[in-house]
Amino acid sequence: MFMHRNRLQENTTKRRKRSPLLLVLTAFSIIALSSLIFLLPPNWQFKVGSLSLQILYIFFPILFLFLFSFITYLFRSKTHGVLVASFTIVYLIFRLNNLTHPFFLMLLLLLLLTLELLVSHKK
Repeated sequence: MFMHRNRLQENTTKRRKRSPLLLVLTAFSIIALSSLIFLLPPNWQFKVGSLSLQILYIFFPILFLFLFSFITYLFRSKTHGVLVASFTIVYLIFRLNNLTHPFFLMLLLLLLLTLELLVSHKK
């Protein structure tokens, strides 16, 4: 009788499947990111009328999209994907603004750990 209940509980638990959409999104974003890196010079600007955007404003969202979709596909958790992608983007922005002291990295890691504990505690 107890064996039967355990088997029913195992069968009724929901398993998260890996979404093929995330895999396609990862592939498209890595292709866009690699073409952006290899085909365009670092000082290139995207001009639309009188508006001009630096390539960094295009690079960071594509990198975020790639990291989010890849980590979400790998760990099956959107929160881990957002946290890892956000950490990477903020760290690169720190480096871009010459905030290279290890203290900034430690603060960022502590913030990431705190957010991870907050999110995992609510589940």
